Amino acid sequence: MACPRTGRVSSKRRVVVAGSLLLVEVAVGCAPTRAGDDDGARGGAPSAGGGGAAKGGLGAAATRGGAGASSAGRGGTASAGSSAAAGTSGGGTATAGMGAHEGGSAGTDNGVGAGQPGAAGDPSDGAGGGAAGNGSDAGAAGESSQTVGGGSLSDPAEGPRPAHDYGDENQGYVLVKNWDFGKGGTIRSIADLNEHFQYFDQFGQIANGGGKYGAYTVAPDRAHAHDDAQPLEGVNTTRPVRELFADSVRTYLVGLDGALEVDPSNAKAGCGSFQAKWTLPAGGSRLGLDLIWETRVRYVTPPYFWFAIWTAGNQWNGGAEMDLIESFGYDNGGGNTNYDGRYWHSSVVGGVEETNYHSNWGAAMESYGVTVFDAAEYHTWTWVYGADDAFASYLDGVLVQRGFLDWTYGATPTGDLIDMSFIFDGAWGHTEIASVNHTLPVSELEGKYYEWDFSRVYLRSVE
Repeated sequence: MACPRTGRVSSKRRVVVAGSLLLVEVAVGCAPTRAGDDDGARGGAPSAGGGGAAKGGLGAAATRGGAGASSAGRGGTASAGSSAAAGTSGGGTATAGMGAHEGGSAGTDNGVGAGQPGAAGDPSDGAGGGAAGNGSDAGAAGESSQTVGGGSLSDPAEGPRPAHDYGDENQGYVLVKNWDFGKGGTIRSIADLNEHFQYFDQFGQIANGGGKYGAYTVAPDRAHAHDDAQPLEGVNTTRPVRELFADSVRTYLVGLDGALEVDPSNAKAGCGSFQAKWTLPAGGSRLGLDLIWETRVRYVTPPYFWFAIWTAGNQWNGGAEMDLIESFGYDNGGGNTNYDGRYWHSSVVGGVEETNYHSNWGAAMESYGVTVFDAAEYHTWTWVYGADDAFASYLDGVLVQRGFLDWTYGATPTGDLIDMSFIFDGAWGHTEIASVNHTLPVSELEGKYYEWDFSRVYLRSVE
């Protein structure tokens, strides 16, 4: 899946904006999958300073599908220093079938839980429970009404509405997958994880990017491993790899087989990455539905970590792929590091995007008003992908990328149809990225984690 590149090319696309036909030229490249052929990574370029983010001319208002939040075409400018800063306040009265329970009257964060009294919901994700709540009855009702869902408009899930307003009214969206992690949610145990997720990618890889990640995904047991070579929790590890809490699941980085140090090339690092078994049969105009995908997560990371929330298909050749967020703990020398994950990029592979993050992550973030980012605080990442092939990415409701993407093999208008997977990578290191290809004592992994609150998929008919 590595992508050889000889340089950056231009892509032209006709775009209808406010009734006018524009010819948009945006610098795009043969960007990477998990193999990470990033401009910002190769040679250690991503940093907070120098080199402004390259801009494409996507113009003003968004086309259908929410690929742009403001009439000025720039999205919000609020700092995303914490998830609460950009969230809405409560979520209030959820309607039956979309909200946590009818009337939204009680419950905890998202209208679920065991009836903790009085709380109006956690405003940090903009999808809080009801306005009041004074007893266990309503809380229990909120919990029982949440379901994972069958993944289609005809077999929907029950749970909260989208956390934010994404520039196009949220009316008409149906929650089809509701992965609410934690003992009070819909994914309450390792058994639930095993039912709904797998521990290898769609190509059967346990060290993604053609086996070039520095950490192997650990399976919980042999029955859920891809093959006999995959490391197992409790067999090749002495510490937990995945752990369920009341409202989340944590995935950890661990040493394998008693290793005292890890290196991307020595196959002694393990991780708790996972991928949904459920897939969409297509995306964008090939699916014919508008999509919202929201994931709320935080992470406390060691040097050389590798983190991504992304989607790709069952075939890949320079796309189609969307890296909703990708970040890694680079060391570019001279104290220029990203060990705490304060810098990241949101980028499409194979499509046309407004902002070239790869020239400079920090500058691209600032161009959208994100001047402070604390990865240890919860943030909600959202991808809105319309049936017109327009997409937009959001951090806590703030626009951080937008563009257009053909969801096909090679991301071309005539490419073969591909499906769409939903991938949650909390990994470490890379054998071909110099800035994260370093040795680290296993002790440096202790106390570090990726913590997942929820991930939800909504679909909307365009008929």
